[in-house]
Amino acid sequence: MKLKFYREEGNDYVKILTQDGKELEFDYIEMIRHIFNDKKIEEADIDAQYSEDEANSIKVLISDISESIEILFNADEDKDDSLLNS
Repeated sequence: MKLKFYREEGNDYVKILTQDGKELEFDYIEMIRHIFNDKKIEEADIDAQYSEDEANSIKVLISDISESIEILFNADEDKDDSLLNS
């Protein structure tokens, strides 16, 4: 799953791009569902109309989300491993 950031007629928009190539309207619940199922978020597609600072801000946001996801799922795997080894 990745997010697509783009501008049209001066307005900012975000779409969800799924692993199977579907493009969905942005919805927080839908985004969380895809992150949970995919166990990751990929680097965002950012429209060229964004300034370098804006694009970097989006990249940092996605990177922070990605790191949090990694920690969350690694903690779950560690917990599962310890239960199996008990």
